[in-house]
Amino acid sequence: MADDSANSVGKRRLNRRSYLRTAAGAAGLAAFGKSAAAAGEEYDVITVPAGKTHRVNLGDGEVLENVLFDISARNARIAVRARANNWVIRNVGVRGRWDGTRNSVHPFVLEVPDPNAEGRVENVHFGTTTASNADHGSGPGGPYVFPGHAGHITFDRVYLQHFQDNGIYASPPGLPGKGKGGTVTIKNCYAYRCGTSNFRLGSTGSKLENCVSIEGHRGFWGQLRETEVVDCDFIDNNADIAAGESGYSTGHNATVTVRRSRWTGAEWTHANGARIVGSSAGSPQRRIPEGCPTSPEEAAAAAGGDGSGGQEKPYVPEGDFTLEFATNDSYAEYLVELKADAVEPSDDADTHGHEYQDRVFELDDRWYVHGHIGSGSHETFDVKGGSIRCIGELEGATRITADRRRIDPAEFDEIDAVPEGGPGLSNVVVFDGRGTSGTTEYEFAVSDAVEPSTDEGATIDEEAVVEDTHAKGVVANYLDAWRFDGEIEQLSIDGDAAVRVNGVEVDPSEFDAVDGDENEDEPNLVNTVVVDGRRATSRTTKYEFAVSDAVEPSTDEGATIDEEAVVDGTCAKGVVANYLDAWRFDGEIEQFSIDGDAAVRVNGVEIDPNEFDEVTR
Repeated sequence: MADDSANSVGKRRLNRRSYLRTAAGAAGLAAFGKSAAAAGEEYDVITVPAGKTHRVNLGDGEVLENVLFDISARNARIAVRARANNWVIRNVGVRGRWDGTRNSVHPFVLEVPDPNAEGRVENVHFGTTTASNADHGSGPGGPYVFPGHAGHITFDRVYLQHFQDNGIYASPPGLPGKGKGGTVTIKNCYAYRCGTSNFRLGSTGSKLENCVSIEGHRGFWGQLRETEVVDCDFIDNNADIAAGESGYSTGHNATVTVRRSRWTGAEWTHANGARIVGSSAGSPQRRIPEGCPTSPEEAAAAAGGDGSGGQEKPYVPEGDFTLEFATNDSYAEYLVELKADAVEPSDDADTHGHEYQDRVFELDDRWYVHGHIGSGSHETFDVKGGSIRCIGELEGATRITADRRRIDPAEFDEIDAVPEGGPGLSNVVVFDGRGTSGTTEYEFAVSDAVEPSTDEGATIDEEAVVEDTHAKGVVANYLDAWRFDGEIEQLSIDGDAAVRVNGVEVDPSEFDAVDGDENEDEPNLVNTVVVDGRRATSRTTKYEFAVSDAVEPSTDEGATIDEEAVVDGTCAKGVVANYLDAWRFDGEIEQFSIDGDAAVRVNGVEIDPNEFDEVTR
């Protein structure tokens, strides 16, 4: 962490003790003091001299906390920059007047460049007024999120007022091209009389939750992409809710989805395709969200991370959430036990059958997520109606987040091994007959073990047969599912049902046929011969040819099968007019006779039939 105003702070945590100790020997541009709250909690008071800017830069994993910045002197300012991963700004108050009317000046500039990391701004009070002190004009803004933000930032219990630009300006990650798509959650916050908007978001997945917005130019502006507003109150804003931005492609169809929120004022859309989805749930309530500080001193004096004077509470996810795993090690193995309605792997989880696959299974009313991960990758799982019971780091160190909030494994019971009984059969094969006509018969063999299952909502067919590592059945207009361990070694199918292995559709013809399959003695007709009369000058072309092994009519190249075509052993003959006949054969063409000038192609290559002996068979 660096303080660029002649104060250099290199500690991992910038708190009342380390900050005072580091600053004591500096040729200070700011005056430092110490104050005590009524509850006995101390915080630093940093008084910025006239005309000076007090700067603080946070690096990876650093914390700025329990500080009161006083910018009452003329043209005194602060510049807190956190463009790093897993930083925290909490229990910070700003008092005084922000002089000047220049735009694009912000006390906090924030970014999390790693998609798997987060940043948090908690229990902060901006009690400042500004020089213009106007509803909507030229002047500074509140916290600003850079376009390069790719992770997740949470604003929790932040009080803002009298910024002439946006109160919280967090839409740039949704900009076309340079925006990295990082998400932002603003919750339990209060904003009064800020313009251009009190709250501004613009990246898909970003949300305003349990916030109060009063007398802003826009109460909330979902400028870009898809944003959400939940449980909020909007009062006396020029427009309570606004959506879209005609100047950016990602703003043309911007959508703001509003749930359980209250407003009575105007709604604005700034692009033809922009939408506000939802309606007011009643009269708005003039309130300050619970826990949001009401003065700079109150914010600075709080202990821990909850703003209540207690210790910071560890994050424990409940309900629906996305569980994500990453590591800085070259390899790590993880295991999580959950109580949940359902747990499903996302697309980036490697659930394909192999030794190091990721897997989800249910056993004895518990769900288990077990996987392997390497440096630079991440894997996610969607949890429905659940909570974490135990976490095991079986090898290496795994970074675990829920909805991009860091989880501390030490806060949960430990699990040190995959429980007995699961997941023995970790792979799934599904035969899906939905949308097909008739029935599909199938049979397959695996290397280790197989049993019927209800994956993907399948029902277990009582007539399905399992013999050791072989399984077979018949599926009509629904689906059959099987769990197996090892690999599929053989597969035979008769019908049009789709086949999926671990969620990925496969081509059954790529597998060896099951030993003893009724079709195993049929020839494998891999070659084609096409007699094409479409450009012939003769009215018809008669032809006859003989092959070494086997031959049958086919529909290759879009041909139709002529009912008058004749197959006699390994000989075939027919007549083609202004279209084409096609045949499949095995072995070699040994004889060919033709009467007419239709073209002849073998395996897509045109040949001269006269180079073959005449048919004598």
